[in-house]
Amino acid sequence: MKERIRYWLGLGLVLAAYLAVSSLTFGCPFRFVFGLSCPGCGMSRSFFALLRGDVAAAVSYHPLIIAVPALFYAIYRCESKNDRIGKVLLTVLIFLFFFVWILRIFQEDPVVAFDFKDSLIFRSSRWISS
Repeated sequence: MKERIRYWLGLGLVLAAYLAVSSLTFGCPFRFVFGLSCPGCGMSRSFFALLRGDVAAAVSYHPLIIAVPALFYAIYRCESKNDRIGKVLLTVLIFLFFFVWILRIFQEDPVVAFDFKDSLIFRSSRWISS
């Protein structure tokens, strides 16, 4: 039981740190480093749109907002029961998130941005080479 509490507490701390970094400084850490929006890009806006009751806007920000409960259920099954169904569901959902991410990049979705010249990697390489 203590391990489970520690796990969820650690997960909560990581989420809180991510939210603090993304809201207080430069936005999404993934986009800051790589210049590309992460696979979960738009999920926060989508969640807040759902809270307002605007399902159409929620799905437009991130189409997989409806899969988030299934993702949490899969994580719960993997954590508590360590069964095959949870692992398969989690694997499928992770694959689906990456598939939708790549699809959104190639369809030039306005939510998913690619700005490599503004990334930390590009600026660091330019600084090193000069």
